[in-house]
Amino acid sequence: MNDETMLPDDDRDLRLARRLGERSAEGRLPEPSAVSSDAEEAALFEALLQFKAETAEEVAPEISERVWAKVMRRIEAGRARRSREPRPLRLVRPAFHAMRLVRPWAAVAATVLVLVAVGWWLARPSAPGPVAVAGAETVRFVAGDGSTVTLRPHSRLYAVRVDAAEMRYRLEGEAFFDVTPNPARTFVVEAGQGLVSVLGTRFDVSTWGLETTVYLEAGRVRFERPATGEAVTLEPGQRSAITPSGALEAPEPAPPDEYLDWLRGEMTFTQRPLSQILAELAHHYGIVFDAPPSAAHETLTGRILLGPPEQALRDLGVVLGGRFEKAGEHLYRFVPGSSD
Repeated sequence: MNDETMLPDDDRDLRLARRLGERSAEGRLPEPSAVSSDAEEAALFEALLQFKAETAEEVAPEISERVWAKVMRRIEAGRARRSREPRPLRLVRPAFHAMRLVRPWAAVAATVLVLVAVGWWLARPSAPGPVAVAGAETVRFVAGDGSTVTLRPHSRLYAVRVDAAEMRYRLEGEAFFDVTPNPARTFVVEAGQGLVSVLGTRFDVSTWGLETTVYLEAGRVRFERPATGEAVTLEPGQRSAITPSGALEAPEPAPPDEYLDWLRGEMTFTQRPLSQILAELAHHYGIVFDAPPSAAHETLTGRILLGPPEQALRDLGVVLGGRFEKAGEHLYRFVPGSSD
């Protein structure tokens, strides 16, 4: 007898549930044919596979455990109830009762499937909309404690948790944070592959160009890559980044203009790869580039005013010895040659 479920260890339903739990804990479900040669068991697993394929969001482990515990208690209670209920005479509806005697596990398995589906729906995290969205212009968001967030165009800010102990936000795009000092709570920003934790400071975070980059203007921040647990601490005037390959770069001094210039409506770069310049412009204007072949290796130094996109692209085209032509609603293609 199993202590947790009060079911015999060789119970068919319990063995089926355990196989399902073990495979789900591994983050995958098996092919139905690999689970059992029994057609009915394979059919159940096939239904579960379909359910998993239609639900893309992950359920937190602690929620999954609670749901599964409720499922097992429901199975136990259902079996106990059925054992106490008088069985109707088989002579009344022989076909129906014969099916119940041969396939009692199917009803239990169906209960498991329904409870898992209902539990997932009730326990799934809510997906609230962003608290601030920037379109073609910058947007300033003021938090409840007076901290301000200036969103770069085409960026979004989401509130993940806001209470007395922690203020946690998620950023898509780029923003400058001016956090009000408060030793009683932490201020956390989820951005791309990184996590920025502070008490009170001024810093810039960006997620465009497949990198997560942090530049610290004042105060002190901890920049972490949760996937590996690696973390660095930045001092004023330093930057760090998590590269597209997932590497966390060591903090290094950096000119503030290259990270805060967009707040003044311009873009400054010193020996920066053309591919990064185009990635920043693409985010700022919400456009896509058909980049020139030189983008992979050419570096540029200069300054571009972030006014109308046509003017900014005209200036960049002159430097590159060509022009950018609009090739679609949001697509621009570089054409070498005359910029006239």
